Amino acid sequence: MNGGERDVAEVVAQVYPAWIRAQKPYGLSDQEGQVKLNQNESPFDLPLELKREILERVLAEPWNRYPALRDAELHAEVAAYFGVRTEQLLIGPGSNSLLGALAQSVAQPGAVVVAARPSFGLYASAARASGNRLVEVGLGPDLRLDIAGMIAAAREHRAALVFAANPNNPTGTAVPTEALLELVAEVSGLVLVDEAYLEFSGLSSVLRALDRHPNLIVLRTFSKAFGLAGVRCGCFLGHPEVLAPIDRLRAPFALGPFVRHCIRAILRQPELLRRTVEQIIQERERVLARMSTIPGVVPRPSMSNFVLFEVLEHEKVYRRLHRLGITVRDVSGYDELKSSLRVTIGTPEENEAFLNALAEAVK
Repeated sequence: MNGGERDVAEVVAQVYPAWIRAQKPYGLSDQEGQVKLNQNESPFDLPLELKREILERVLAEPWNRYPALRDAELHAEVAAYFGVRTEQLLIGPGSNSLLGALAQSVAQPGAVVVAARPSFGLYASAARASGNRLVEVGLGPDLRLDIAGMIAAAREHRAALVFAANPNNPTGTAVPTEALLELVAEVSGLVLVDEAYLEFSGLSSVLRALDRHPNLIVLRTFSKAFGLAGVRCGCFLGHPEVLAPIDRLRAPFALGPFVRHCIRAILRQPELLRRTVEQIIQERERVLARMSTIPGVVPRPSMSNFVLFEVLEHEKVYRRLHRLGITVRDVSGYDELKSSLRVTIGTPEENEAFLNALAEAVK
């Protein structure tokens, strides 16, 4: 090797695996001036008075000191909300960081991670980035999790970890709670049940089975129903001895005063959460009914805060929607979802704008 200059492409090819170089970066289209219905966020912001209360509490905190490693009051309130013990709880700055730490915690030569496809894309990238071998199981013909197929794959490959989102993203479909508990009972490795969209489904949580199944980890987030996507906070719930290795891989001091006070404030507003979820579900059903009357549009039933739909010439429809001021998500990159787009349920006004634009875009 000479000491001369090296081409940057040579350096990149040498140090980064091929799958990372080939992976498309997480990116979104230009959203300025758009009705933003592409990231499954809540359309309802916190009331201004509640925001002011939160900021007053944050202002009273010392900003020159690191936050507590484990805020006892925050953990007590979050644990009480989910009906678990504080030692069964791991809180992080967004569920994405927790998923990454989980994938790292099981990584060793030959370790296999099983996930559904299509599903939340971070499962695959977290598994690969940690050096695990990823085995993907296709969804059933109804676009729901293939529980039998996931059990078979986990057993065949002796999977260290199985990811299962219920409801699933980007399909909006869900399986009965008992089916997930069968998955947990039938595999020997860890099973991460992602309940990010549970509040919109009407299903019961698998949390009631935590004490019976030490291999079960449940993910919950404050980004969807709670309307705090900009705050970045999520949590794992599971057996303390199972959560401990994951905790060791996380960066310390991850939850600053702003995050802590936002979470504590929203947990004290159960009526606000109830109204928000109720409005989103009502709008979802209205949007589904209207979409089904638009020629050329095939909406899929949803148990989440978004709707997956098929259209002919989906790329053209996506561009037309954008020109009409509506941003949705193109999910057609999955072979199983060719010609599919996904729209987040917004406010009634946003949904009406989308429906009118969609009817125009498919002409």
